[in-house]
Amino acid sequence: MQQDGLNALAANDSEGLVAANAALHAHINVIAGNTVLARHIGFVERRWRWYYLPIAQPRGQSAWTEHAELIKAIAAGDADLASSIMNGHTERTRQVYSEQRLAKPDE
Repeated sequence: MQQDGLNALAANDSEGLVAANAALHAHINVIAGNTVLARHIGFVERRWRWYYLPIAQPRGQSAWTEHAELIKAIAAGDADLASSIMNGHTERTRQVYSEQRLAKPDE
């Protein structure tokens, strides 16, 4: 899944980035044991699509670097580090979205 995102990034494929991102996050919910979110990921994914598509390219490499760090923390069994990485990842994504919305207030 990580490589799918990197391939989409290299191909400048925003739709591919969104799909790879959704797949990665869904898988993380499953392996984290978040059964509630794992069951409802389809609903979340539809909403996530409209939120993430406009910022998929601006977040680009940094988001996928964060994903790689998250994967390593999960593989190492370091829940505290994984949580910290995910919190920062979410905040940086929110910040990019907010900055983009402020730059384009009519949309």
